Amino acid sequence: MIRHCWRCAAALPGPPPTTCASCGEVHYANPKPCGDAVVVDGGRVLLLRRAREPDIGAWDVPGGFCEADEHPMHAAERELAEELGVTGHAVAYIGTWMDVYGPPAPDGTLIHTAVSGYLIALDDPDAELAPQAQEATEARWFELQRPPEHLAFARHARPLLAAAAAMVADGRDAGPLPDRTW
Repeated sequence: MIRHCWRCAAALPGPPPTTCASCGEVHYANPKPCGDAVVVDGGRVLLLRRAREPDIGAWDVPGGFCEADEHPMHAAERELAEELGVTGHAVAYIGTWMDVYGPPAPDGTLIHTAVSGYLIALDDPDAELAPQAQEATEARWFELQRPPEHLAFARHARPLLAAAAAMVADGRDAGPLPDRTW
């Protein structure tokens, strides 16, 4: 696999961290920010079955990569709508976990992620879930305390769901976040 400099497009001498021999730009393997939407209702959590790799067929929290200028909270809300066809708004920040996205590239480079999770309240709790075929094959409610065994990105998803369960048990999941302009 050949990687190219984002500044001058010259081939890089190796995987990051590395310096472009042509223009001197330093390239790092920085984590990509992500936002996860943890929708909880009556002790249940909403999960989707992944329709693509990595972890195709595994259960997953709705979420994904942030756009260039997007806050992880807004990414979580956007991904919920894109993946399951329902809208919601963040009511609490759960935390951030480091993970990797899929297996290493042929040159050994991993896509590192910084995944921020948010408790999300559905705008219409009675809205019908509409999993988007390119994202999810189905959506289902699971007991928050006992997520399914085959969970995608378990390295961050299990502690994320455990932290969400603790927040809900402690009553720390009420009310909108104070600053929505992030």
